[in-house]
Amino acid sequence: MRDQPPGTERVIGVACLAITAAVLIAFLASARTSKPAFFSVDPTHQPSAVPSEIKHARSLLPESPSPGWVRAEPVEAIAPADLVRSLPDQAERFVKAGVRRVYQGRYQSRLDSRQQLAVRVFDMGTPQAAHAVFDAVRPADAVGEAVGVRGWRSGEKAIGFQAGRYFSSISATNLAADASLTPRLLAREVADRQVAFDAADAGAAPKEASKSTAAAAAAALLPTPDGGAWTPPQQIATYNPGNLWEKIDGRAEQYLTFEFERLIFGTYRLAADPGSSVDCYVYEMHDPLKAFGIYQTERSGHPELAKVGKEGYRTKGSLFFIKGKAYVQLIAAEGAKISDEQIMQLAETVAGSIKDEGGGNWAEAVLPKKDQVAGSFSYQPKNAFNLDFLSDVFAAEYEAGGVHMTLFVHRAADPAAAARAFEQYAEYVPKQGKIVEKFASDGGETLIADFGGEYDIIFHKGRYLGGATAASDVPAAKSRTGELRDALRD
Repeated sequence: MRDQPPGTERVIGVACLAITAAVLIAFLASARTSKPAFFSVDPTHQPSAVPSEIKHARSLLPESPSPGWVRAEPVEAIAPADLVRSLPDQAERFVKAGVRRVYQGRYQSRLDSRQQLAVRVFDMGTPQAAHAVFDAVRPADAVGEAVGVRGWRSGEKAIGFQAGRYFSSISATNLAADASLTPRLLAREVADRQVAFDAADAGAAPKEASKSTAAAAAAALLPTPDGGAWTPPQQIATYNPGNLWEKIDGRAEQYLTFEFERLIFGTYRLAADPGSSVDCYVYEMHDPLKAFGIYQTERSGHPELAKVGKEGYRTKGSLFFIKGKAYVQLIAAEGAKISDEQIMQLAETVAGSIKDEGGGNWAEAVLPKKDQVAGSFSYQPKNAFNLDFLSDVFAAEYEAGGVHMTLFVHRAADPAAAARAFEQYAEYVPKQGKIVEKFASDGGETLIADFGGEYDIIFHKGRYLGGATAASDVPAAKSRTGELRDALRD
């Protein structure tokens, strides 16, 4: 080995040592300086907080209500002052009604973004205010829909419903016939997120409100008859438009057409014979007229009349009546040994707890009484005589001298609306028959139509549309429609 390295190697070695020392010094200096980690978050920078009203909007509007559909962002929470931007035609109405905020969202199909559903949830502050706007914005062609406390559906593309203090509307754009999400399905998803369907106090907890409401309704509408013959009602339950089908599956849609609002149900038993029971159904409708409508729709034939409530009838073991806006059914269990006097006592007790609202209506006064078939007076809220343009129609059947016909009358909003309905009827006739004659008459016009040997005589006068349908004799029908027309006064 060599005693010492050559000069060149010494120079190179010194240079390497110098570089190593420089790197070490730089490293130590760098370690003493505080620097953020490569992926660290600046503690002085805070993300923007999501406003509470947007959080609430997201809680009310489901994110993915159906496979293949998604909620488009952003959702909106609109203050009353800004509502005119979204609803220029109706903003004033909602503001006057006391709207607090409107939560708005939009849903679209992942496969076709042109297919969309829009949702608006109006926070009206109280159930009473929500109910008021539900009625105010309901379209003329709407029918009942089983959602929320009360709902309506206009065609297949628009739904409105009330649940607690909220009124919600859903509308569709470019929706395919086989779409997996429809306004009806989305309405149910949205309704499930809203609180206290039956709560009088919008701030009450849903379960507590539901229990207190059911208990109060049962106490008020299902009293126990005096004398001890009947036990207090059992199996008490309440149903709203959203779950009525659970109790009367297959018939709920018909009740919703007549604006059903609530059902109170309970079972009474004879104290001396617990096996003899009567199920009591108290259907609360929107008003006395709708209660009468569903009552007479379900009545068939010419049953025995019963003097209870406004009017009633009995069948074997059961009794039915109306009073105020309630339609009551008392249905005895099969094999129950219950006398007419016992079930009448129960009916009178229940009737005594129902507020007597309304009474007769204007149509009963103008439809002739002579030759009117007993029990035939009726009311149709929609699609009278299967005509989609004819609603709120009163009718009764007449029979005399072998001639049969039905007289009807409708009171429109104004004379122009009655004239439009008359023209719609005139346009309908050639599809099924022919117009025999059309002429001016007292305060309007009259037409006579022939449907293969059955005749319609239709007139409009002022704000009224009326006439005879399915008449077998034209002179007799002219005479009766003349009586009806003369009875009508604005």
